[in-house]
Order: sequence, then structure tokens, then C-alpha cells
Amino acid sequence: MSITYSTLHNSVNPYDDSSDFLSEEYLSMNRCGWSDYDTSPHYTERPKGRSDYTLLYIKSGTAIISDKEVTEGNMYLYHPGEKQSYTMKTKGTKMYWIHFSGNLAQRIFENIPYSLFSAIHPEEFETFCLNTTKRYFTPRLDELTEMETAGELLSLISKIGFSLKYPNHSFDKRIDNVISYIHENPAKNLTNDEYAKMSGLSKAHFIHKFTSKTGLSPQKYRTYILLDKSISLLEETDMMIYEIADMLGIEDSLYFCRLFKKRFKISPSQYRKRFLNN
Repeated sequence: MSITYSTLHNSVNPYDDSSDFLSEEYLSMNRCGWSDYDTSPHYTERPKGRSDYTLLYIKSGTAIISDKEVTEGNMYLYHPGEKQSYTMKTKGTKMYWIHFSGNLAQRIFENIPYSLFSAIHPEEFETFCLNTTKRYFTPRLDELTEMETAGELLSLISKIGFSLKYPNHSFDKRIDNVISYIHENPAKNLTNDEYAKMSGLSKAHFIHKFTSKTGLSPQKYRTYILLDKSISLLEETDMMIYEIADMLGIEDSLYFCRLFKKRFKISPSQYRKRFLNN
């Protein structure tokens, strides 16, 4: 039997494919990968499951996952501690998967009443797995790589989780317009009242819809965008820390440093030093 595969391990579980890990962070990618099975059947079983969430996407072929037939174009979600068993039923089955955990994952997925569903954002899911394994196929990921991967994972899991949690919720262009504005103008420090006025919604309604869609409050979402932008400035310029903070619209550089360290567990100066040393 021959299996073509690529799998990514982070610094927490670098070696044992059956290992489990539960992150206490906001969102953590513990493992991702893909497999091409050129023979069948191929069987995988984890009687005790894993301590994180497992999301499988069947790109082609057919698999039997927990006694359910999962065909091309569908996804299957395993919750922490749930027994896992799946068999590749047909030759040529291709599957992508992501193991993830964290406070956001638990909030979004713990009350989802079903496991099998039509694939949500399958192209983005596939791209995440392929690009991440291609760029970072190493025995152990460093902190800088984890930061970059975390942003992509946040976007993907938020979209999938929102679609599962609110399957009948229609696309709201008003919220998307505000999200686009924040991405294009992250240094503009608008209030929630101003964002709500931009969307044409009441403040309370706007905050509820925005948080439901992104998993973050408007202000925290903007802060995350600013911090992501600061990573590029630290890597690509020789600007002083206070200059970066000022460019991002944060007048107090010490406050900027606190925000940065709270999210990335490292100070801006330490990040730049580590980046330059690498």
C-alpha cells in the first residue's frame, strides 16, 4: 500500500502522530496536512480521540468516517475526546485535515449539533494546508512561523465556524464593508458608534453582528490588524519602536509594546532581534 502525504507538526507535538494537545491560547494550529491514498482501504483509528478539534475535508473519493459515508466535497468535524475512525473507501481518495484548539475554537464549535456537512470555503482550506506544509515542512516550527500561520488560521476557522453556527444567516454586506474599511485604514481609530453609523445599524446590533461574523469585537479585530501590520514593519524597516507605534496610530509606545507582547508572547524588540538572527 502506498500513501503520498505531507503533514505539518508544530513545536508542541513535533513527532507523535497520535499525540494530543489542548491549547489554552485564543486559537492554535496543532497539526495540518494532506494525504493521497492510491490504494484502498486504508484505516485510521484513535479510540480516545484527541484533545483538540479535528476537521477533515474530502477533496476527492469517498471515506467512511465514524460509520458515515463522506463523499467528495464534504467535511467532517471531530470534537475533543471523541473516538475517531475513518477508512478510505475508494482508491485515489484525497483528504486534507487541520487539528486546532483554543478558546475561540471551543466557543464556536462546542455546541455545533452535527459533524458531517458540505465543505465550507474548501479552496481556502486546501490552500491553507498545502501552502503551510510547503513553506514550513520542518520538524519543529519557530515562533515567527507560528505567528504567520495563526493569522491565516484565524480567518479560515472563523468563516467555517460562523457558517456552521448560523447556517441560515444571509451574507451581510454592511459588516463586510466595515471589515474592509478596517483592513484598509487600520490606523484610523474609530469608535464603535462610528463603525455602526458606517454600517447603518444600531451600535448594539452592529457589535453583535460583527462579533458573530469574526469572533472578535470591532476594537479587538482592529487591534489584531494593527499588530499584524507591525510584524511587517519590524521585519522590513529599521524604524524605531515608537515610530512604528505612531505610524499605527498608537500614541503610547509602551501601550503598543504591551499589546504586542500580550498577543505574541514576545516584545517587539525581541521579535525583531530574533527575526534578524534567523
